[in-house]
Amino acid sequence: MIEEQVVIFRIQEEEYAIPMDAIKGILTPCEIITTPDAPDYLEGIIRKDGQIIPVIRLSAKFGLVGHKPEVCHVILAQIGSQEIGIAADGIIENFCLSATCLDASTRGRSYLGSCIRGLGEIGNGNRVIILLDIAQVFSEAELATLRKLDHYLTIEC
Repeated sequence: MIEEQVVIFRIQEEEYAIPMDAIKGILTPCEIITTPDAPDYLEGIIRKDGQIIPVIRLSAKFGLVGHKPEVCHVILAQIGSQEIGIAADGIIENFCLSATCLDASTRGRSYLGSCIRGLGEIGNGNRVIILLDIAQVFSEAELATLRKLDHYLTIEC
């Protein structure tokens, strides 16, 4: 049986998961600096260890408008050479997800497109988590836009 360590987090009423091997850390709470003329899904930037890291609001990226968390937790993730932050309403838990719990269907979550690896049923089936393939969330053009944030290096957090 194949198992995978994931971090489960909440955005609105949904629970999402990202594999631990893509996660570099979690900051909670975190002050985010807004950036002018940024894409809707870019919450802002944070500075960590001398680096500027873009913080993404997945709810906006997925078209779930009208939502901005009061307290922001930031999950630091690696997509290729790009480190990003993912704004979450809350961090729920680290979990060992078994492949037998994973369903490859999207069950009404077509707005997630190809970035969903599947749905996992946990807690005797009374909780459904959405396992994301974080590398599929952004196009190459979007990642290139995020890489251009270097000109904000003079901003002090």
